[in-house]
Amino acid sequence: CTATANDGDEGTATDTATATVTNTPPVMTEVTVTPDSGQVGDTLTCAASATDEDGDAVTYSYAWSTGAEGESYTITADEDPGDTITCTATATDATGASIDGTADATVTNTDPVVAVSIAPETAAVGETLTCTPTASDADGEEPDVAITWPDGSTGPTYTVTAANDPSSTITCTATASDVD
Repeated sequence: CTATANDGDEGTATDTATATVTNTPPVMTEVTVTPDSGQVGDTLTCAASATDEDGDAVTYSYAWSTGAEGESYTITADEDPGDTITCTATATDATGASIDGTADATVTNTDPVVAVSIAPETAAVGETLTCTPTASDADGEEPDVAITWPDGSTGPTYTVTAANDPSSTITCTATASDVD
């Protein structure tokens, strides 16, 4: 701004003052994590949007509470059901001014998986069948396995009795459960 004073007798004085326009940092308008919950092996994706009143281009970076960086994160067995995973999104303008925003996702339980085999595949009265289950849990826990036979008995073995009809099928059922 420049001001000039004139006294009417051809005398003048001029002075100038300046003001500096400073950068306005971006404003974070939204941060999301999708999905907002997931199990071991699921991929979470973080997205952010921001505005900049100065019209500067805005770039984004993402950091996860697990120490990972980038837009996506795959849940590992290191996270327990009920844990919260947070994404911190940083919006930065062309002058380096930045703002952070966060969003969360919750780790949910992964059901155990069980497979079972029975040996021998055929048996006569008095012979013993053995049920062998194999169970795992992606959460990293050791599942409990319960074995049940058609007569209601439990345990890994079953002795064929006269009550079993010849050519009938005897099935062992293995049920895996985890603490979560």
